[in-house]
Amino acid sequence: MNILMIGPDIEKVPGGMATVIRNYLYSDLKTKTSIKYISSNIEGKTINKLIWISRAFLKFFINLKNSEIVHIHMAEKGSFYRKSIYIFISSIFKKKIIVHYHGAEFDKFYEESCSLIKKYIKFILNKVDINIALGAEWKEMISKYTNGRIEVLNNSVNTVEENMYNNLSKNITMLGRLEERKGTFDLLDIADELISHDNNLNIILAGDGDLSKVREAISKKKYKDNIKLLGWIDKNKRGDVLKDTLIFTLPSYNEGMPMAILEAMSFGIPLVVTNVGGIPSLVEDEENGFLINPGDKKSLKECILKLSEDKDYRLKISNNNYMKINEEFNLQKNIQLLYDLYKSLV
Repeated sequence: MNILMIGPDIEKVPGGMATVIRNYLYSDLKTKTSIKYISSNIEGKTINKLIWISRAFLKFFINLKNSEIVHIHMAEKGSFYRKSIYIFISSIFKKKIIVHYHGAEFDKFYEESCSLIKKYIKFILNKVDINIALGAEWKEMISKYTNGRIEVLNNSVNTVEENMYNNLSKNITMLGRLEERKGTFDLLDIADELISHDNNLNIILAGDGDLSKVREAISKKKYKDNIKLLGWIDKNKRGDVLKDTLIFTLPSYNEGMPMAILEAMSFGIPLVVTNVGGIPSLVEDEENGFLINPGDKKSLKECILKLSEDKDYRLKISNNNYMKINEEFNLQKNIQLLYDLYKSLV
């Protein structure tokens, strides 16, 4: 079975989409299928991006003939416009097409588009054989754009044999892009109040994004020495950070199914996250974490403090998290489900 997979530069472009693709490419999926991966875009100067995109299309044409399935990882805006060309050409050559949605703001992108672009989005997506949604909420959203087949395939992670949660840590960690959309500044707004309850608490911020604005916000805090800005960190460093995390938070305003939350769950870390996108598929309120409304800084503070002050409750939440990730978001199970989708098309 020959698969032509298309997505971002998985070695240089940060983010959850690249992590999902790396998990697939470095798994035993490659022993079951023959996968050719094409990186369709890179970060950097416009001229370099244009050269890269042109080369990607050339590689696509070279490999398309011998491919049975074209599996496209797609977000919104520029990602959609680039990938729409791949979808259209693949349909002309009568290839089976899978589109894997990752963009947290795809619905916003669609709603804010003019009527002509909305028609183009529907025209393109109705050429797709299988649309992969990251949770039931996304499946409902995607059904507005296409009459085609939609399947739910949760993001997933490698699991470990035992719960590695560090219940003695004093670190409240946020991993991901550091910006307003992710709720970074909501967390910083309550930082002094959190640390005033326990001067040993630290807030760890790891990720790329608007780092200069984040540094400026930190500099104005009374307890700024307790707030650590790590910037973007690689997979190994993320593991080290999560091994020393008491509570994980991601107070986003919109999301897909964040890999950062799944990674935190795999370490058994209690969660305080928002009820947006695919997150409610991951977190059951007060069972393996807390679900709050985006922008609700009062609840964000109260939930973090409740967990930080109750060791036994943290352990209960941690064990629930560890069991849930193993039962429902195990990478090996996810790969088998994806392979079954491939088989259904050929």
